[in-house]
Amino acid sequence: MRRPELCRRWPRFWPTATGAGGRRRHRPRCQSSQMCAKDEYCWDDPAAGEAEVATALASLRASHRFDADRVVLAGASQGGRLAITMSLAAPTRGFIAVVPAVRNTEVFGDSIKFAAERGAKGYIITGDRDHFLAGAVDLQRFLDSGGVPCRVEVVAGMPHTFPEDFPERLARAARFVMD
Repeated sequence: MRRPELCRRWPRFWPTATGAGGRRRHRPRCQSSQMCAKDEYCWDDPAAGEAEVATALASLRASHRFDADRVVLAGASQGGRLAITMSLAAPTRGFIAVVPAVRNTEVFGDSIKFAAERGAKGYIITGDRDHFLAGAVDLQRFLDSGGVPCRVEVVAGMPHTFPEDFPERLARAARFVMD
């Protein structure tokens, strides 16, 4: 599957949620400015991606009152890797990553101690046919060994995409990260 097709399809998977007691939970989306094709975007430049997400978070903090310790960063593929990177290094509750584009766990090493001290957690949803599966499993082991609890759900038969029952899996992931 071409990356631009994924860029068009994947935003629909991130719904707005209502929390306990009917309170609205904000799930703002940050659209990359990095074009990978006509009208399609990606996160090929990690530094630019981190700056864009940091700007979006700062804007959200300026317009809404919320506890930064309850912020969970989430993303898919390159956005999943970006969510992991930023949630380990910033004061957030943790991350939820879908088919994260992770090949090398060492890039996360400098942030693990800080994330463990804050009680950050992570949750990865991937497929047994995803070409990044080995990296996701390695990352889970690496984080757990560094004191950052992380779970991996491996969906049978799923390639580099979202599972059909994503809303249920997302709810389970959110419960794990927030508890």
